Amino acid sequence: MFSKAIDALSKEMQAKRISDEQIDAAIESVRARRRQARIHEAVVTIPAP
Repeated sequence: MFSKAIDALSKEMQAKRISDEQIDAAIESVRARRRQARIHEAVVTIPAP
């Protein structure tokens, strides 16, 4: 099932002419947003009563 999904994805990407550079740029964009979200996270510890 995984092989069929990868094959279908590969064919779709080739049909749309998606390059490795475009894939890398999309991945970096997602990683940058995740890094930015982590900067805004806060951890709060509340002691037990």
